[in-house]
Amino acid sequence: MEGETLQTPHLPPLHVLQFHTSSVMPRTMRSFILPDLISMVPFQFASSPHFKRASAESSAWIDSFNVFRDRKRADFIQSCTELLVSYGYPSAAYEEFRTCCDFMNIVFLLDEICDDQDEGDSRSTGDVFLRALRGDDNAQTSTLGHITKEFTERFNRKASKRCQQRLWSLSKGYLDAMADEAECRRNGRVPNTDLYMQIRREVSGVRLCYGMFEYVLGIELPDQVFENPTFLNMYWAAVDMIGLSNDLYSYKMEYKRGLEGSNYISVLMREKGLSLQGAVDHIGAQYKALLDKFLRHEAMLPSFGHPSVDSGLRRYVECMKQSIVGYNVWCFDTYRYFGPEDRDVRRTLVVRLDERVEHARNEAIKDRRNDTAVTV
Repeated sequence: MEGETLQTPHLPPLHVLQFHTSSVMPRTMRSFILPDLISMVPFQFASSPHFKRASAESSAWIDSFNVFRDRKRADFIQSCTELLVSYGYPSAAYEEFRTCCDFMNIVFLLDEICDDQDEGDSRSTGDVFLRALRGDDNAQTSTLGHITKEFTERFNRKASKRCQQRLWSLSKGYLDAMADEAECRRNGRVPNTDLYMQIRREVSGVRLCYGMFEYVLGIELPDQVFENPTFLNMYWAAVDMIGLSNDLYSYKMEYKRGLEGSNYISVLMREKGLSLQGAVDHIGAQYKALLDKFLRHEAMLPSFGHPSVDSGLRRYVECMKQSIVGYNVWCFDTYRYFGPEDRDVRRTLVVRLDERVEHARNEAIKDRRNDTAVTV
């Protein structure tokens, strides 16, 4: 949307918003064909040379806190969060790369905790994280607070004050949106498409990853850049593209667990009366329009009157490009979404839905609660 800012959208109280009640997909729809996003995106893929060493260190670090029991720990390892960092920050120096791995593991942890909480508990979790991110000693007595404290000490060694403040603000937006989503989930309500996209921008965690770009690059862009309409069009297009990718790739996993009701595919099916394949095709066309918008506005980026700012901005844009192509590749290089079928799905683009387990949603939530051992 034109005229946007980087501020988190101010959403009205939930009771005045337009929602749809959750419903399940007809059992007759057993597969769909993905749009070929990897071929669609014209950006060069790269990965980090530091992945093997840093990922082992970061994984051992987060595992040392014993935050997950056996099943959830297996899910965590299978997700390969450090591999996503490798594809998203391929040019980062070793220390910065390791710090990004730690941060991504914390974001994964926050997502797992808040997914099982109601609005009040989710906000309490967020408060612990935000206070620890600010260096509040009282917040650092909990496991989550202690984890965050160790990350913050590493991050603050090289991050500028402005970069630190931006990451804190982005984290607050993310956690506020997670709490709003928890309230929707508790009431079995799903927002309409427009509101969904606003909330999705925050809960996807993409903006948190973008909040690390200046740290990784060793730059500090002025507010003038982040207020520029041309840059904002690129920024939001990139964020929305990754959000759409996630909904496409995660649907199979969420369907099997009975949790697909809040996926954008389901939102489109309910609101627009689309079939499963029709909703997937709609998202593919939406993704292509966003990509065209990103490229069109890249060609229109102005100079900001200082060589170092212009150079820093070009490098920031390259990071956005890496995040777009890197996320698409990562989704097929882990078992998180497609399991052992990942290579076949990437080759054929055909996603076959697994049989839904009876009462899958309640069992999934029960399992998640039993497997999360962190104390906030």
